[in-house]
Amino acid sequence: MRRLRELSSLALFTLSAVAGAQTLARPGWAGSGVAIEPWWRRAVFYRIDPANFQDSDGDGKGDLAGITQRLGYLQSLGVDAIVLRLPSSSASAEIQSSFENLARAAGEHKLRVMVELDASTNNTDETLLSAARFWLNQGAAGIDLDSNTLAATGDEHAAAVVHSIRTLVNGFPGGRILIADAAPASDPALTKALTQNVQLVAAKPLAPAASAAALRAEVAEALGGEVPSAAPAQPATHRRSTSTRRRSRASEAERTNLMWSVSRLELARNTSAAQELNVQRTMAMLLLASRAAVIIDYGEEIGEQAGADSPMQWTPKNAAPPAPAPVEHQAVATTPASIDRPIPPKPKPQSNVYGPYVPYVPPAKAKPPGTPDTDVPAKIDPNTLPGFTTGTLPGSLNADDATVNVAVEDTDPHSLLNLYRKLIALHHGNASLHNGAETVVDHDDLNALLWVRRPPPGAATATTAIAVCNLSAKPLDLWLGVELKLRDGSLRTLAGDAKVSGDRISVPPGAVWLGEWRK
Repeated sequence: MRRLRELSSLALFTLSAVAGAQTLARPGWAGSGVAIEPWWRRAVFYRIDPANFQDSDGDGKGDLAGITQRLGYLQSLGVDAIVLRLPSSSASAEIQSSFENLARAAGEHKLRVMVELDASTNNTDETLLSAARFWLNQGAAGIDLDSNTLAATGDEHAAAVVHSIRTLVNGFPGGRILIADAAPASDPALTKALTQNVQLVAAKPLAPAASAAALRAEVAEALGGEVPSAAPAQPATHRRSTSTRRRSRASEAERTNLMWSVSRLELARNTSAAQELNVQRTMAMLLLASRAAVIIDYGEEIGEQAGADSPMQWTPKNAAPPAPAPVEHQAVATTPASIDRPIPPKPKPQSNVYGPYVPYVPPAKAKPPGTPDTDVPAKIDPNTLPGFTTGTLPGSLNADDATVNVAVEDTDPHSLLNLYRKLIALHHGNASLHNGAETVVDHDDLNALLWVRRPPPGAATATTAIAVCNLSAKPLDLWLGVELKLRDGSLRTLAGDAKVSGDRISVPPGAVWLGEWRK
């Protein structure tokens, strides 16, 4: 039985398309000086439990130095900021030094570092405020408050705490932000405080479901629109017109700091690995093929099994190879020319340091006899790459770790990891996904989800973006040019899998596809 990690999407909808550079939190990360969109509005946040991400010193427990070693990977994924789950009491000199090193190195990788305050039982107004001040002083780009932390302060204090922390955040330069989970439904005062004081706040969970009918209304809300009106079931071969209602300008303005989330849920016991991968692809598409800012948990991008004690799965065995033996010191001859020359000290072995992220390269296919061996990639054993630790692994390995890991998925063009990379890049750079008006199409009878984002007004170079999720066990064949009334153009694949011919597509069972209509 496998679980889905919590995914959260910070859905922010704007009335106009504002392009430009991002203003970052650390010194020197300034914008271009012209009007720019806040960096967080469509950012992708990556939440990390440091103890389970990367061990740098061989004690079997992850640490901040380990995250610093993996910044190259995080940059290759395309995320904008990392959110660290750190206890409010993490104010030791060692933690402070490690955080400063991480923040400095993250800046070089164009990444921001935020801190999620913990939900310990002894939290008070002052301890939370002090913890927020401490991390902001260390260079954190913002603070994340989870719902348990807010509840631990007591309903009567939570609203005041949110206001105090936002005031504190505003006092720091560089576009620092405050984000939070949703308030309990029974606490309208806290709900109001979050609406007024938090840039991004979670809405109700979006639950994965086995059918398009169960997800269609959730998709419409996640995209900022109204629930699409249902159309009568029709044969799969019938080409139908869309049956939807457009989102209004008023609803767009009302959702300026709303985010929606996917809770940690268990799938059915009889769910196969292939079925779960299909669900994960669909959830990735729902989050990233929208105008929302997004936050995901570590390991979600490779489909790793969820769990509080699950280490990030870097390689099949997840153990870092031993450090190379130190070079033996060579004595210096005592000739007259060198007798006064100082002997260099013997280098210390750096067992806790390795080079930048190196992807796994699969074995090359055999070439015909007589073919030159140039440009043949060398065979690399993924277990020779750095794993989680050089020490004892926490917990046991899962049955699918041979394939569900970064090293193997990195070079598979159809992997979940590379789908995330493509979708994150499009999430940042596609104008129609940013600001286009969406239409959610009713395809319940085909057990499929389909929505369209048309170019925003005045966007001369933007194209119509089309997202399709096939939740069925058979190929999904659509004639999109006729169905969506698209003329004088053809389809082009942006991400996902489908056979495309002119204005027709065939999406494999359980697959997702994101494309554009180009004239």
